[in-house]
Amino acid sequence: HLERWYELALVHAREDYVLGTEILNCRRLIKGYSDTHARAQSKFDRVLSALTMLKGRDDAADWIRRLREAALKDEKGDMLDGALKTVATLG
Repeated sequence: HLERWYELALVHAREDYVLGTEILNCRRLIKGYSDTHARAQSKFDRVLSALTMLKGRDDAADWIRRLREAALKDEKGDMLDGALKTVATLG
Protein backbone atom coordinates (compact mmCIF):
# COMPACT_ATOMS: atom_id res chain seq x y z
CA HIS A 1 0.00 0.00 0.00
CA LEU A 2 2.77 2.43 0.84
CA GLU A 3 4.30 2.31 -2.63
CA ARG A 4 0.90 2.59 -4.34
CA TRP A 5 -0.06 5.58 -2.17
CA TYR A 6 3.21 7.38 -2.83
CA GLU A 7 3.04 6.72 -6.58
CA LEU A 8 -0.56 7.99 -6.72
CA ALA A 9 0.49 11.17 -4.94
CA LEU A 10 3.41 11.78 -7.31
CA VAL A 11 1.40 11.09 -10.45
CA HIS A 12 -1.47 13.35 -9.43
CA ALA A 13 0.84 16.10 -8.14
CA ARG A 14 2.24 16.53 -11.67
CA GLU A 15 -1.16 17.77 -12.85
CA ASP A 16 -2.64 19.07 -9.59
CA TYR A 17 -0.20 19.82 -6.78
CA VAL A 18 -2.94 20.34 -4.19
CA LEU A 19 -4.50 16.97 -5.06
CA GLY A 20 -1.10 15.32 -4.68
CA THR A 21 -0.71 16.79 -1.20
CA GLU A 22 -4.24 15.72 -0.24
CA ILE A 23 -3.38 12.17 -1.29
CA LEU A 24 -0.26 12.35 0.89
CA ASN A 25 -2.42 13.57 3.79
CA CYS A 26 -4.55 10.43 3.49
CA ARG A 27 -1.78 8.51 5.21
CA ARG A 28 -3.21 9.97 8.45
CA LEU A 29 -5.97 7.41 8.07
CA ILE A 30 -3.60 4.52 8.74
CA LYS A 31 -3.30 3.92 12.46
CA GLY A 32 -3.70 1.34 15.17
CA TYR A 33 -3.24 -2.39 14.99
CA SER A 34 -5.39 -5.47 14.56
CA ASP A 35 -9.06 -4.61 13.91
CA THR A 36 -8.44 -0.86 14.17
CA HIS A 37 -5.69 -1.09 11.57
CA ALA A 38 -7.90 -3.16 9.27
CA ARG A 39 -10.71 -0.56 9.49
CA ALA A 40 -8.22 2.23 8.89
CA GLN A 41 -6.78 0.45 5.85
CA SER A 42 -10.28 -0.06 4.46
CA LYS A 43 -11.08 3.65 4.85
CA PHE A 44 -7.77 4.58 3.24
CA ASP A 45 -8.51 2.35 0.25
CA ARG A 46 -12.07 3.67 -0.07
CA VAL A 47 -10.95 7.31 -0.02
CA LEU A 48 -8.34 6.68 -2.69
CA SER A 49 -10.83 4.69 -4.78
CA ALA A 50 -12.68 7.97 -5.33
CA LEU A 51 -9.78 9.27 -7.43
CA THR A 52 -11.16 7.56 -10.54
CA MET A 53 -14.55 9.26 -10.04
CA LEU A 54 -12.88 12.63 -9.48
CA LYS A 55 -10.49 12.47 -12.43
CA GLY A 56 -10.30 15.78 -14.28
CA ARG A 57 -12.39 17.71 -11.76
CA ASP A 58 -11.11 21.08 -10.53
CA ASP A 59 -12.44 20.27 -7.06
CA ALA A 60 -10.85 16.81 -6.79
CA ALA A 61 -8.46 17.88 -4.02
CA ASP A 62 -11.33 19.36 -2.02
CA TRP A 63 -13.32 16.14 -2.34
CA ILE A 64 -10.38 13.98 -1.25
CA ARG A 65 -9.98 16.27 1.78
CA ARG A 66 -13.70 15.94 2.58
CA LEU A 67 -13.57 12.18 2.25
CA ARG A 68 -10.49 11.95 4.48
CA GLU A 69 -12.11 14.17 7.11
CA ALA A 70 -15.29 12.08 7.02
CA ALA A 71 -13.24 8.91 7.48
CA LEU A 72 -11.39 10.40 10.45
CA LYS A 73 -14.55 11.62 12.19
CA ASP A 74 -16.53 8.38 12.11
CA GLU A 75 -15.09 5.09 13.35
CA LYS A 76 -17.77 2.97 11.65
CA GLY A 77 -17.37 4.71 8.30
CA ASP A 78 -20.98 5.79 7.80
CA MET A 79 -19.98 9.40 7.08
CA LEU A 80 -17.42 8.20 4.55
CA ASP A 81 -20.02 5.99 2.86
CA GLY A 82 -22.36 8.97 2.53
CA ALA A 83 -19.63 11.19 1.13
CA LEU A 84 -18.60 8.50 -1.37
CA LYS A 85 -22.22 8.22 -2.54
CA THR A 86 -22.24 11.97 -3.13
CA VAL A 87 -19.00 11.75 -5.13
CA ALA A 88 -20.53 8.96 -7.23
CA THR A 89 -23.37 11.29 -8.25
CA LEU A 90 -21.04 14.07 -9.44
CA GLY A 91 -20.43 12.32 -12.74
